[in-house]
Parts: sequence; structure tokens; C-alpha cells
Amino acid sequence: MKINWLVRFKNKTFVVAFVAQVIGILAAVLTLGNSSGWWAIQFDSKALTDQLTQAIAIVFTLLGTLGVIQDPTTAGIGDSEQALTYEEPKK
Repeated sequence: MKINWLVRFKNKTFVVAFVAQVIGILAAVLTLGNSSGWWAIQFDSKALTDQLTQAIAIVFTLLGTLGVIQDPTTAGIGDSEQALTYEEPKK
């Protein structure tokens, strides 16, 4: 999986989407903890449901991040050989 990160981070749309995804992941992970300490699972049904919902949200946010990173013009997640040679994003 080769990705031309330098060119990607020169594209404002990619940067905004990527930063939003990272903030979403951080927010989800930070709110997963509770007053009993980080990652402590409570067996109260409401607390357990909340933690399970938050864990599912983290998984979907990570999958969304892969969608932001993935180049829809190529198979898989990596960039094409042509895209790896770019110095600037396509306009």
C-alpha cells in the first residue's frame, strides 16, 4: 500500500476530511472512558449499552477514515503508479 501522502496533504479537501475524521476518532475514544477509569467495563445495562454504542461508533469512524484515504480511481487503498509520481494535487 503506497500512498503519496505529501500530495494528499497539499489538497485542502483531503486535509479537512482527514482532520475531521481524526477529531471524530479522538472524541469517540476519549468519551469511551468513564468515571471508574479508562476502558473499565460496567455491567450496568445502560452503561454497557453506551460503551458498546461508542465502540461501534469508533469502528465506523475508522472505516470512514479509510474511505477518506482510499483513492476511488484505483483498486485497493494505495495510489496508482501515476499518482505516486505527482508533485502537486490534480486541479
